[in-house]
Amino acid sequence: MDSAALSGRLAAQALVDGGKAGVSVGDGYCRLMGSLVCQTRRNQGREITGFGSNEELQSHLESTLVKTGVGMLFHSAVNGLRPLDKIVMLPP
Repeated sequence: MDSAALSGRLAAQALVDGGKAGVSVGDGYCRLMGSLVCQTRRNQGREITGFGSNEELQSHLESTLVKTGVGMLFHSAVNGLRPLDKIVMLPP
């Protein structure tokens, strides 16, 4: 479930909880979204890779593309031996 869908589900849950317990819907939503916000920030911190120049970024992308290309070449060769439900069509 992506963040937008999860946010909508939590908003609906906050409305239901607010009606039952008599708690403010906004406060309930903030409480429910707290863990999602922390998780999102934690994930963003893990994904950030800084590159000092365009050349560093270029070399990183080239090495990644080479590895992906070799992996897909291997999988396309092995796909002939795999059953239909195990065929790899996307990069690993």
